[in-house]
Amino acid sequence: NFVFPPSVYAAMTLAIPGWIFFVLFAALAAVYWNSIRGVPLYLTNRTTWAGLLDLLPDKQSVAFADLGCGIGGTLGYLAKFRDDSVFTGVESAPIPMVIAKIRALFSGQQNIHLRYGDMWNVDLSEFDMVYAFLSPAPMTRLFEKVRSEMKPGSMFISNSFEVPGETPTEIVEISDPRQTRLFIW
Repeated sequence: NFVFPPSVYAAMTLAIPGWIFFVLFAALAAVYWNSIRGVPLYLTNRTTWAGLLDLLPDKQSVAFADLGCGIGGTLGYLAKFRDDSVFTGVESAPIPMVIAKIRALFSGQQNIHLRYGDMWNVDLSEFDMVYAFLSPAPMTRLFEKVRSEMKPGSMFISNSFEVPGETPTEIVEISDPRQTRLFIW
């Protein structure tokens, strides 16, 4: 909002071609694609990555899914420390997915798999651990999916957002500036 008035003045004064605004709009839409459905782009911080790493079982390989993996930071971090496990990211916003693919390619990690598409079409029974940092909007529906598809003994982790009416098995407090809480079922 602060930049809008000077931007309008600059656009009128500099005679910027109209197509540039369409390109900027398209680029922003490709990044924040999921905001229409109430799920903005939230990026997990490094301190929380370490907290997630601590939740992985020590002597057992894990099939881990990050629903709404964004630009793939969480996957890259976990994959680097746990080459015995498979880390799958699901993302439906085009530009974050491209960035995640580039990061995975340059990381050299063979245990990162990325799926472009809707998390609602992913079978969660493939995974031992499912992580989501979404928003309050999809949590009730997502928990129904988790409950119906995930195997007994598997773990669902929600970053910051509780499932209404459901008591988590555990809450992990992360010592970061956000005071992140991981809700675990």
